[in-house]
Amino acid sequence: MTASTSPARKNLRRLSVVCAGFFSSSVIILVAWLGFTPANENPAAIPDACRADMAEIDRDFATSKPVTDCDIRQRYLAATAQLASKNNEWQQRMLPLALRAQCAFAWRHHARLVARDAMDNHWEIGILRLRDLVKYGDADGPVFSTLLSRQHAQGKDHDTAYNNIIQSARQTDSDVNQSCPH
Repeated sequence: MTASTSPARKNLRRLSVVCAGFFSSSVIILVAWLGFTPANENPAAIPDACRADMAEIDRDFATSKPVTDCDIRQRYLAATAQLASKNNEWQQRMLPLALRAQCAFAWRHHARLVARDAMDNHWEIGILRLRDLVKYGDADGPVFSTLLSRQHAQGKDHDTAYNNIIQSARQTDSDVNQSCPH
């Protein structure tokens, strides 16, 4: 009996097929669960100094309901593109750098959740939330304290860390963006 036809080898192949099937089923169940689980936005995480600014995102999505997920993505990209001007406004209002970083993070996070709430395809929502769960450890995206800790772990001082968070809030995933033509 050759090694390729041994009972142990056959059992190993069967086991790998069963495991692959189990893994695939588990991922499908997880994506479905994530797609139908409501997002968790903590209102206390939005600083009072910029809470009213978040209403702009809500108004943009409420003005006319986007028709497709790509329309929703375009609105989300437009919201993140506004962060440079929002940061300038916050500077003019004399908000400290740390608070502007929290506001930029909250703006982006709120835009993400509002966009996902506008989506009708729960499978797509589940896939996006699974991506965030794997990438950030949270299905609704990164948490401000985690981003700040990562910056400090890289040896960044407070000002650099806060500026990097403001900059990163304006960046979106190019792979997800490419799924929708402009």
